[in-house]
Amino acid sequence: MIIGSICNIAMGLTLPFLGLALSLTLFAMMIEDLEEMREAVNAYVLYFIYIAIVCFFGNFFSKLSFMFVGENITLNMRKETYFKILSKHIGWHDNRENASGILTGVLAKDAAALNGASLEGLSIIIESIAAISAGLVAGFLLSW
Repeated sequence: MIIGSICNIAMGLTLPFLGLALSLTLFAMMIEDLEEMREAVNAYVLYFIYIAIVCFFGNFFSKLSFMFVGENITLNMRKETYFKILSKHIGWHDNRENASGILTGVLAKDAAALNGASLEGLSIIIESIAAISAGLVAGFLLSW
């Protein structure tokens, strides 16, 4: 989960750098000398490529690490629920609401819903906080 959080922070940091690279590229296009402009724009285009590489690997490793954490949470949740069901008194299983089909559905649905609700939201929150923080810092530094 630490690797996923670091990758989400890197993904959030790419957005302000993307804006900076875009503005530098636009300013480089205002250079009068064509050859000098081409060299400057080519240098800034490399920044876009670097940012795309960081986005690709950051997104991949973020999704991968949060997927492993989510699968472990789901597996542990299902194991605990299954062992609790097995430790119930035998008469508990005779009730209609405790039928085997209903309990199997509970094992399948509830644990997966917990996985999707907790980790996907967490990764978006981490990425958003990093993007907002980096944008504010860059805005304050560049405006003074």
